[in-house]
Amino acid sequence: MLDLGAAISFSGLSFRAGEEATAEVARRTPADRILVETDSPFLSPPGAPRRRNEPEWVRVTAAWVAELRGVDRDTFGDQLVANYDAAFAVASS
Repeated sequence: MLDLGAAISFSGLSFRAGEEATAEVARRTPADRILVETDSPFLSPPGAPRRRNEPEWVRVTAAWVAELRGVDRDTFGDQLVANYDAAFAVASS
């Protein structure tokens, strides 16, 4: 997918037990090709309240990916915003 120019998006399900292969993909994906998503309104990530999943819980997934990659959360958040802008600017053109 990376060779085709795609971004790789990770949801809160990525860090549940049994998803070790997904964690490895999160470690190896270039920083400028990562997106995160919520799976709202269902499937809230570990660490989020156990009720209806809300878009605000995307920060839980973003924090997990940042920790997994050993990068500062705020810096990673800035990278995610830039990635979103780059990915969706192409789609809206």
